[in-house]
Amino acid sequence: MFIYHFNRMIRNRILWIVFAVVIAVAFLSMDSCYRTPGGGEAQRPQNEAGTIGGESVSYDEYDFARRVVANSVANLGPAATETQIWAHIAAMRTAQELGLTATRRELADRILSTPDFQIGGAFSRDRYEQVVSSIGLSVPTFERMQSQYIALYKLMSVVTAGATASPMAVEDEFAQYTDTFSLRYATVADTHGSDDVEVTEDDMRDYYARNTKAYELPDRVQVRYIALPATNFLDSVDMGDLEADIQDIYDSDPSRYTRNGTNGVEQLTLEEARDGIAEELKLAEAVHIATTNLADFAESLAAADPEKFAEEARARGFEPGDTPLFGYDRGYIPGIEPAALEEFRHEAADLDADRPDALFAIARGKRNVYLMRILTNDVAHVQSYEEVADTIRPLVVSEKRIGLFDADSQKALEGLKAAMKDGGDFATACEGLSLPVSTNIQFKASEAGPNSFDNASAIIPAALRMKAGDISDPVKVRGGAVIISVDGRTHDDGAENRFELETTRGQIAEQRAQANNATFFAEWLVWNLRQKGFTSRLLESLDYGGGIQDEEDEE
Repeated sequence: MFIYHFNRMIRNRILWIVFAVVIAVAFLSMDSCYRTPGGGEAQRPQNEAGTIGGESVSYDEYDFARRVVANSVANLGPAATETQIWAHIAAMRTAQELGLTATRRELADRILSTPDFQIGGAFSRDRYEQVVSSIGLSVPTFERMQSQYIALYKLMSVVTAGATASPMAVEDEFAQYTDTFSLRYATVADTHGSDDVEVTEDDMRDYYARNTKAYELPDRVQVRYIALPATNFLDSVDMGDLEADIQDIYDSDPSRYTRNGTNGVEQLTLEEARDGIAEELKLAEAVHIATTNLADFAESLAAADPEKFAEEARARGFEPGDTPLFGYDRGYIPGIEPAALEEFRHEAADLDADRPDALFAIARGKRNVYLMRILTNDVAHVQSYEEVADTIRPLVVSEKRIGLFDADSQKALEGLKAAMKDGGDFATACEGLSLPVSTNIQFKASEAGPNSFDNASAIIPAALRMKAGDISDPVKVRGGAVIISVDGRTHDDGAENRFELETTRGQIAEQRAQANNATFFAEWLVWNLRQKGFTSRLLESLDYGGGIQDEEDEE
């Protein structure tokens, strides 16, 4: 979900390449980067998550890198994920050494120009905070992530300077925009959508064994909580002399304060922004007062059980609520203010029902402060077959129906190829197999769209990979599949549109070069981590066996 929103928010193709690099590195070996530490655990600082190039890395730096990687790489094993984290830390250390950082203006420009943070074409602070909260991040964390992405882009620009795309690759892709196609297709109907297929216990257990990963649950926690609105304390807030604070906040980021004007987005002056900043400061102080009140309440509860907590809360006018089990890293929690979600999950992660000193925690939002009491922990585990058996049966039925249809499609394809083996006509072969066949369809790749003809959205991408005389594998469409026969494919040099075509060719070359940059940079990240070397407390606890290897062995 994070990647979907990030794609919508950051529409810069080059930055996306940097984002993709983090994923690309996941498929490259980094065993040789890891170094077994010497000296023993007793000699290492307690707050050290590991080292990069012999220099200590704090848990704060490590945990932030872990969150960046967690938002971009999924379904990796613990050791592979860990090396991703250290590759990111090593890259950021190198960027800092080279002075490649994101300025406040670069960060502000990126955020202000992001369409998802705008209303009517103008940046909206409320919209910005709402969208960021909806993806489970606080504004400071989101902005810190964006700063790192900008620094990574700068680093990639330095590392990949001068990379180019091969002319052959450019021409192959360019042809997809200019060529004209002539084709027909046969339709294979899916007649198994309502088949009554037999499902045995062995079928279901086999499905479970093949898809066990789908039934993994992360570490989760359930809490009982109360919410105290900070607005209850606005009248008792005494801010004293606000002038210096208002001036400091405005000077730190004037771009935060804007309005829609006749010429688009206009920045507010200090005088115009003064009242809004004062309200922000007053609300922040009210949040502090509410936090203090709840901290005192929690201290008075000592080791009270959940029922006693609920009883005492009701006596003070609160109505307790129970969350469902939720993961520590991400996810929506019903009833919790979006601005408080990240801190709520983070604080809940430290709760332990077996420790009297870890029964309660406080999380702050923009307008509410929450006191939570742990109900139960649920450690990461794979759900048993018995727990999920009822959900497996319909999946097995669907899988079997798909298998029957795939067999029909493959049989139709083999029949067509056999009938056309000695130069037979595609339409005649379809008629012999009782397969409906389309009329001849002609289109130019650069002009055709998803609604140009029936099933165009599926047929066009498949045709772009074919040449004249080819027959495609079955292509899934609504209600069945199609088998495409390309009768002709001709190249249109488009003399009358030479400028437009050359512009397109240039854009393809640029995109190809950027793709090459991403691959090269991914390999450089591995090299950089190898050069620096790293140690990791987590990998040590996993008994990781990836010691230093020779370059020749790794190749």
